[in-house]
Amino acid sequence: MIDTDKYEGHTPVEEWGDIVYAAGYVPILLDTNVYSTDLDRRLMTDAPLLLEEVRRLRSYIAHHDGDAYRQCPECGSLDFTFKFDHEGMHCDCNACDNEWKVKIE
Repeated sequence: MIDTDKYEGHTPVEEWGDIVYAAGYVPILLDTNVYSTDLDRRLMTDAPLLLEEVRRLRSYIAHHDGDAYRQCPECGSLDFTFKFDHEGMHCDCNACDNEWKVKIE
């Protein structure tokens, strides 16, 4: 799990303008008047880790229903792929090709 407290105080996204990249694709300038801080650079550098955490949590949500594993309603398989949207997720069973939707609250 990622300690998100270490990013407290970063430059708010509304203050970000065009991003200028230095060697190694590390953003160093947020706007012509707003320079990134060390905290901003740490947050940007850790972006791949944060994205991986989002994917891990989405996978957990997709495959769990409370304390039980979510299963294909057609064949009972635990092996399915999923895509999230604004209402929940769309699931496709890898075993029987069944498709179903799950509302996430």
